[in-house]
Amino acid sequence: MNFYISIFFILFTTIKVFGCTRTVIQFDTFTPSAIQFDDTTTGQTISFTVTHNAPTTACLYFIAFDYGTATTFTDRALNLGTNSIPYNVFSSTTPSPANILRDQQDVTAIPQIVFFPIFTAAAGSTTNSHTLFAQIGAIPPGLPPGVYTSSLVAKLVAGTGATGPLATFPVADERALTFFHVVESNLNISLVPTGGAFAEDSTVQVFNFDRLTTGEIQTADIRIQTNVGYRLFVNSANAGRLRHITAPAEFVDYTLSVNGSAIPLTGGGPGAAIETNNGAFLAGSEETIPLSVTIGSVTTQPAGAYQDIISFTIEAF
Repeated sequence: MNFYISIFFILFTTIKVFGCTRTVIQFDTFTPSAIQFDDTTTGQTISFTVTHNAPTTACLYFIAFDYGTATTFTDRALNLGTNSIPYNVFSSTTPSPANILRDQQDVTAIPQIVFFPIFTAAAGSTTNSHTLFAQIGAIPPGLPPGVYTSSLVAKLVAGTGATGPLATFPVADERALTFFHVVESNLNISLVPTGGAFAEDSTVQVFNFDRLTTGEIQTADIRIQTNVGYRLFVNSANAGRLRHITAPAEFVDYTLSVNGSAIPLTGGGPGAAIETNNGAFLAGSEETIPLSVTIGSVTTQPAGAYQDIISFTIEAF
């Protein structure tokens, strides 16, 4: 009986395919080439093609991405001045740290690049289609409004190698992609009980003093959410007096305090500017302004219902 033993030696080495310049292999259209993230679509699929123009030259290639203004593939960000929003690009529509697309020198596994399609020597031009996925991260609260942008360079790298250093392979073509997100101006005001949380639909507070007593106090808070500077104005329908509903000549004075300081109240127009903020607190994106109303002298005023309406107006600048 004869026994045959076959031994296969498989050698992994670096194969560099030279001659795959831009005249031979190149990027075609990226769709879209400017990628906008909005508040409802955190991820975008990007489609692109690679064309092989030389029928006599075989090309093996992969696509890598640089880091823009970041130093590593984990720190890509959309920037506006010193503020930023994290984002990244992935080889899969199921993003994970393992499939973040990287530059040549940092690739350690296939999911980290758009990997190794092959153009063989064949008559005429041929085209390969590819996709990648971009996703924005959590948007920090209180960012100033504006367009946050980043640019990455897609690199069409000619060559292959199962164990060799991919950083040494030549770049046949490059294409810059722009990523951006628009942060809109945000300015909202809420009137809430003292210590209450911001509630966009809470814009009225009623101070019911029941039986008016000299020195009686009631309180509330103004809560403001914003990413812009603002001015806050206050106006009193009765110029800082509670007037008798049926006998308006009769009144009781009161004092409105904002942040612990008494505010002079006038009737008509937008009223006095009681608070100005140039945006210095934006990192927190929310401000609390305490209010209090203190009843003045109650002596010989006739019985009845007394009231005033205090209006707050906020404007951005």
